Amino acid sequence: MEITCLLIDADQDRRIQYYYALDLLGNCKACICFPDMHQGLEYLQQHPEFRPDYVFVNVNDTFHARQSFHAAVQVLPGMTEANIVFSQYDEIYFTYDEYKVLNLISRLKVRLQQVMAPRRKPLAHAGYPRL
Repeated sequence: MEITCLLIDADQDRRIQYYYALDLLGNCKACICFPDMHQGLEYLQQHPEFRPDYVFVNVNDTFHARQSFHAAVQVLPGMTEANIVFSQYDEIYFTYDEYKVLNLISRLKVRLQQVMAPRRKPLAHAGYPRL
């Protein structure tokens, strides 16, 4: 199954890691990234041909701002039942298809850990060689 995503995250490093993990899963058709909700909403309004399967929003905006974004996305043609995931730090707020979203996030985390694991080298004592 190929998916499309809109990722909104203020941290560029997290956007890159997320995009990299999606690419490694091999089932992402498109992932568009923006640093804030305003730019993401503007893109959706200007590109009616792009209707992502998931919208991941990781911002420090207020609850009211997140609700306003959610309402604005819901009124766009083709986005009535969009899967929007709001996260802030370690808290995650879901709308609609929670199981598929949880499954996708857990697969992304596992895949990213698998890719990053070979790069980590075990620490060796600097003073004496191991026997």
